[in-house]
Amino acid sequence: MDAVWIVAAGTALWFVLFVVQLPIRHRLAADGHRVWLWTTLAGWVLGLIGLPLAWRARAAARRARTAAGPDPPDSVAGPSSRPGADPSSHQDTAGLDAPLAPADRPDDPP
Repeated sequence: MDAVWIVAAGTALWFVLFVVQLPIRHRLAADGHRVWLWTTLAGWVLGLIGLPLAWRARAAARRARTAAGPDPPDSVAGPSSRPGADPSSHQDTAGLDAPLAPADRPDDPP
């Protein structure tokens, strides 16, 4: 599910709860529950702040997916990309345990 829809639904729910409590705010205050009204107001305002952030995150994710290009098919990606494949059988991993050549090692301290 998209985060924008979750934030929008939560924001709408906080707003509805705030509006429902407005007519009974005096009773809430008399019973010592005035904080409920302020909690719903804060939830609504924070949701309004979070909605543009969720839109920006969704747009950034779409841009990143577009820039990355399409996913390669399984036949091109190699055997290690398939679930359950034995990574040791993949030819690209050969020689990774070999020691570094002297040119690749950091300089030893004097």
